[in-house]
Parts: sequence; C-alpha cells; structure tokens
Amino acid sequence: MKICADAGGTSIRIAYVDDDHKITMKKKYLIDSFPGNDVGFYSAINKYLSDTKGVVPLNSIETIVVSAAGHIKNERVQFTNADWLLSTTELSEYFRSTMSPSLRALLLNDFEALSYGLSTLENEDVETIFRRKGHGDTKMVCGPGTGLGLAALKQTDDRLIVIPSEGGHQSFPPETATEREFIKDSQQAWASYEHILSGQGLQRLFSFFSRKTDGPYSYEHSPEEILRLYEAGNLAAIKALEAFSYALGTFCGNMALALGATNGVYLWGGILTSFPNHLLRNQMMYRFHQRGRAASYVANIPVYKICCEELPLRGCSIYESIKKNYR
Repeated sequence: MKICADAGGTSIRIAYVDDDHKITMKKKYLIDSFPGNDVGFYSAINKYLSDTKGVVPLNSIETIVVSAAGHIKNERVQFTNADWLLSTTELSEYFRSTMSPSLRALLLNDFEALSYGLSTLENEDVETIFRRKGHGDTKMVCGPGTGLGLAALKQTDDRLIVIPSEGGHQSFPPETATEREFIKDSQQAWASYEHILSGQGLQRLFSFFSRKTDGPYSYEHSPEEILRLYEAGNLAAIKALEAFSYALGTFCGNMALALGATNGVYLWGGILTSFPNHLLRNQMMYRFHQRGRAASYVANIPVYKICCEELPLRGCSIYESIKKNYR
C-alpha cells in the first residue's frame, strides 16, 4: 500500500493506492489552509492521516509518491506557485516513525504524473474536443490552472517514456494586433505562455478587455467569477475567454509540433473544468490548426479534455511501479 499525493498551486489531493492502482479514501485540501515552506506538505499528510484514521494500517504504507507543481532537481522541489518546499530524503525520514520503517518517498512533476496517467484513460475519462483517429505513439498533456503545465508520453507495447518539461514558461508569440497590445498594456518586456494561460492570465485578460470596453473592471475578479460573468453575457468576460482560447490554441499547436504528439493532445487544468467547450472546439481549434506550412501535420491530431480527477494519482502509482521494477 502507498500514499499518492498530487500537489498543485491551489489544492492537494491525497489517497491510499494499492498495487493494482486502485484508489481509496481520496481527499482534497486547499494549500493555503496549511503553513508554508517545508512544513506545509507534512501538515497536509498529517491532516489526511487524521481524517482517514483506522482505514489502513499505517505500518503497511511503504511508499509516499508526490506529484508536485514545480521543477524537480536533486529529489527536491520548490513549488512554482505555492510557498512549499519538499525533499524526498526529509519526507521519508519524517514519516518513518509513523509508517513503515523502510518508507521511501518518490517525487515527480505534476504533469509528469499526468503523462503516466494517460496510459490508463478510458472513454468516460475524457470529453472529445476534436475527434480524429491520430497516429504514432506520442501524446501530450497540457493545461492552465494556477500555472501552465506540459509533458509528453511515448507509449510502446512494453514501455512508457515520459518527457516532463517547463514548456509553459516559453515566451509567448503574439499572433494578432490585440495580443501585441495586451502584452504592451501589461508592461511586460517579456511574456511567457503562462502570463496568459493561467488563473492570473485570465484575470489580466479580463482587466484588459474591461478597460477597452469602458466597463467596470478589477484585477481582483477570480477566474471562477470571470467564468460566471461570461455566462451572464458580460462583454469583457466574453472577449477574455475568447482571447484565452485562441492563445491556448497557439500553445497546443506549437507544442504538438515540438513534441510530435500526433496521437493526441489532452487538456487538463482547474480553469478548464467549467470552461465552455464550444470555445475550445471553435476558437482554440481554429488557432491550433493555423500552423502555416505545418498545418497538415496537426490536422488529424485528436484533442480531448480530461475530466477524471484521479488521473495524476493513477500516474503516481504507475511511476512507483516502474521505479520498483528497476530497483
């Protein structure tokens, strides 16, 4: 038995997972409800153990697997959009007295975990945005939440090869006068994809279009509020979500070319949970296919939106199995 945890910039999901990747007692907590630095993650795990007391004998837990929203280096991670720091060595030492004395900790990027999870997807786990058959053996998963993540999976008959990345931090190439105006208005000498394709990015877009439409505006509107304003017909929110969709199409199209992801593009991220699918099918896919001489390369790549919250936890479990086999 193991504990798998998926920690992003806003929330953390934790569950017990068995050797068949079956997930039980999944809990979700807000990261802001815990302390910062290296104490935060320990507090979240302790909260989970308290909330699930007696469900699993703690001495049977031999591994903690953590997918973290940040760059992994030397088995450590400083979260990109949260005040958390984590080390596998310190994590295993901290919980050995509570769990198995041989407890080990594993750490991987959150989109790396999602990529492993792609190998488990069933039809009911996704919504189809653009239906095509696809070809080849490479898929990619990307999407906006607190930040913008990207990774790829190359799946052969007997092997899973995952390519993690920090692709969301690449410079954003504006393709229209409005996008160039937005970057200039943001007073950014350099803007990444994440500057637009994230929770804060959607807030920036809404503020920008509010000023352009002479409407009341505030950068303090949350992404959830902007989505509600869109449904209510607010002009600035409509323009913001449309611009967001076009930019997402640019990102997905460029990254599909870079990674050779001809077997599918999979969208993930908190913002997309309630994001209008028709904008993805129209604005996003229009820009996705506008790849100049390479348009034919992306023309038959299927695109899906993942609607399975357990996917990163499954990916953590698969990663642990692979590491165990290579020990």
